[in-house]
Amino acid sequence: MEYFIIGAIFAAGMVLSGIGVYVLLESRRGQNLWFAGFALAAAVHCFGYAFELTASTLEMAFVFIRLEYVGIALQPFFGILATLEFTGDSKRLDRRMAWGLLCLSVLTVILVHTNSLHHLYYTGLELSRAGRLTIVHVTPGIWYWIFVAYVELCFAVGAIALVRAMKKAPADLKPQYRTYLAGFLAPVIGGHIYLLGLSPHSMDLAPCSLLVMSVLIIHGLNSNRLFNVIPLAQRRVIDSMNDIVIIVSVDNRIIDHNPSLQRLFPYDSHDYLGEHLSAVFCDYPELLELMATSSDGCVKIGLKDDSGRSFRASVNTILGRGNKPLAKYLLMTDITSEMRMVYSMKKLANIDSLTQIANRRSLYSQIKDLNKQYESGVPVCAIMIDIDDFKSVNDAHGHAAGDSALREVASLLKTGIRSQDVLARYGGEEFIIIAFDMGLDHAVALAERLREKISDAEIVYEGHTIQVTASAGVAEASTAPDFDGERLIADSDAALYAAKESGKNQVRAQNLPA
Repeated sequence: MEYFIIGAIFAAGMVLSGIGVYVLLESRRGQNLWFAGFALAAAVHCFGYAFELTASTLEMAFVFIRLEYVGIALQPFFGILATLEFTGDSKRLDRRMAWGLLCLSVLTVILVHTNSLHHLYYTGLELSRAGRLTIVHVTPGIWYWIFVAYVELCFAVGAIALVRAMKKAPADLKPQYRTYLAGFLAPVIGGHIYLLGLSPHSMDLAPCSLLVMSVLIIHGLNSNRLFNVIPLAQRRVIDSMNDIVIIVSVDNRIIDHNPSLQRLFPYDSHDYLGEHLSAVFCDYPELLELMATSSDGCVKIGLKDDSGRSFRASVNTILGRGNKPLAKYLLMTDITSEMRMVYSMKKLANIDSLTQIANRRSLYSQIKDLNKQYESGVPVCAIMIDIDDFKSVNDAHGHAAGDSALREVASLLKTGIRSQDVLARYGGEEFIIIAFDMGLDHAVALAERLREKISDAEIVYEGHTIQVTASAGVAEASTAPDFDGERLIADSDAALYAAKESGKNQVRAQNLPA
């Protein structure tokens, strides 16, 4: 039986060592390291106590006690940090408090190793036998009880954090918290049985209870993905986001991402991990340029497909100790609805709602843009067109009929000009055409063709046929850095006035005889 107890404690140490190494190797972005430290400290505790039970002398037993206290003293430190990380409460423990806890653990190890000099930890040690087992009876010193209080505080805070987190967690995440809480409480219960003097032969049951904890952890690793990602709830939130989240190394290789990346940016490779950004986003040079810079920033990109979706890509640097860059995270937010709204607002601001062609505000903006595209000295003409006696249409058929006539005239003009020409409703029943790289003679000919199309058209509204005529005025200027579009339009308006004065339904050009 004695050998079974020693073997079980030693086996617990082996299992905890394996768990610690496994969690350490499987940790991502520095997560789970505190739990790996806790498992390895617990393993040292088990190994030390297993050897203590086989010691033949008190001196040899105390050698193993010193070994096991390296693990015992560090368990509360690693345990509380691992638990707060698991529950997502790690920010509640600031760096100064963490250093304070570590100092208490290290001081405890030092006091145990130098106990013969001051007897602050143990005031007395006695050796007894329980069959083949060596049992060391201790008389606690003042620091022993300080350390017990320290352990109790750490485990109490951890238990409260676990219970609070478990209450808030969704149903499918509660098994992870229950498993962790059960494993967390096992050594606490064993330790209290020993402190109360209820353990058989005064054996320390904490190492034995660590075997129970290791079994629970293995169960959690196999069935609940206990330490696959800590905290699991945070990972679920990231994975469920429609936004794309990518973690990129300092050399711009993908080290983590959520499923939205693969859904929105299909890639030939089955796994994005380890791939360079230039391979995944080769069609998005603006994004690669942003990632290549040393500073954080933001850029808008549109998907290279038929969806018309747009994203705002923002880059932020993850800093480590000494503000040294560790990685970058790329957040790509879908702004398709926002961009469509902006487009709609711009359209409302630049398009005449009745005729669906450019309005006056858009006209002047387009003239400025086009002037920049041409070299100086290129001819540009303005054709101002006005529907003759439009008031009579409204009076005879109503304003709705007049609106229908305006829409029909706008459609006739739109189909009668070049794609590069600018057509706008200038106001009321007036329309204007701006034609770059077109001389006055060609502009007059164009105005004549448009006048004839309008006069020949039969506009039908509610069974009534409406016929209208139009007059036009044409003016010419040349592109230049100081090109005055308003002056050109004013000249075409003056020519239009001359056409009206000459009898309407005709074209007049600037400075040309009637």
